Amino acid sequence: QVSSVRTMAFSVGASTRQIFNSRDRLAVTLSVPAKVRTGALQNDEIGARASYANAQEFGTPTLNLRPTATERDLEFGHTTMVGKTGRAGKLTGAVMLRVNPGHDATAAPDVLTGVRYSYGF
Repeated sequence: QVSSVRTMAFSVGASTRQIFNSRDRLAVTLSVPAKVRTGALQNDEIGARASYANAQEFGTPTLNLRPTATERDLEFGHTTMVGKTGRAGKLTGAVMLRVNPGHDATAAPDVLTGVRYSYGF
């Protein structure tokens, strides 16, 4: 049996162009990945088997689906066109700070970096 499960997520960002040259973009994003706000899972079948096997009443095991913290992500990204006219592709670099990754209160903050090159033909 699963109770009603409610989740929430949000993201807000801003970007601007022409920071270092005429073909670049700088962006910042703050987000909270999908997180369960309320919900539980009960397994009556396991509870019945546990009661029967041990000849005592343990009740129904319940798994709380709510995490222990709220993950918050802050990302900075920079994109620029490659080549004299920008026809050689697009290069993007990003850095992200994750606080409470995985919505886990005991998890240490993460710092992630990434680079992406794309070329259309």
